[in-house]
Amino acid sequence: YVAELTIAGVADVTATLPFTIKKAVPEYELPTGLEFDMGSELNFVNLLDGFSWKNPEEKIKYGDNEYEVVYTPADTDNYEIVTDKVKVFGKDNDSPYVTITIGEEESTSIIEIIFDWFTNNKDTVATITAEDFGAGVDKIYYYLSEEAVAVEDIAETDWTEYTKPVTLKDQANNAVYAKVVDKAGNVSYACSRGIILDAVSPVANVTDKGTYYGAVKVIVS
Repeated sequence: YVAELTIAGVADVTATLPFTIKKAVPEYELPTGLEFDMGSELNFVNLLDGFSWKNPEEKIKYGDNEYEVVYTPADTDNYEIVTDKVKVFGKDNDSPYVTITIGEEESTSIIEIIFDWFTNNKDTVATITAEDFGAGVDKIYYYLSEEAVAVEDIAETDWTEYTKPVTLKDQANNAVYAKVVDKAGNVSYACSRGIILDAVSPVANVTDKGTYYGAVKVIVS
């Protein structure tokens, strides 16, 4: 813009002065209460009229986090386009991962249990590990059973919090169940194969009290 100035009382004296009118900062209310599944792109989250995501392909992280938005007013001739931040809560709806390891065998889900795995190693233990890429693992539980547990009864099982490897029972059937809960409340289950542990050596008893002087053939059955 250019303004003409005339000095009062002085004839034929004018001056021109260029100037710029700065655009005003618009008033607006930021969107609130936004939430969406973690791992999704921001462009799936709907915003109020006038707002858009500065980085629409940015992935939503778990929990309450801030992301940049652009506000474009209806009158861009007189008002600035501004950048601000809004909060989006990233929801964790994914179950955690759980692994039961016995020797070199691993199990990551609920399987049909058949007690067909024999071992005589009395030091056999089951190790349970878990990981979660959202809220994080909260607790791990285990249940050592001598029989298979019906799928519909697993949730109501008498779980024990897991703090160290689980030692299997000798002279018994063993099925190890695992339950993992993440900090968002999602749950996963897994179970091992059915294991029969027998670490006791067999014993042969001779009841014949006769005395023999020579080679004797003994039949053990």
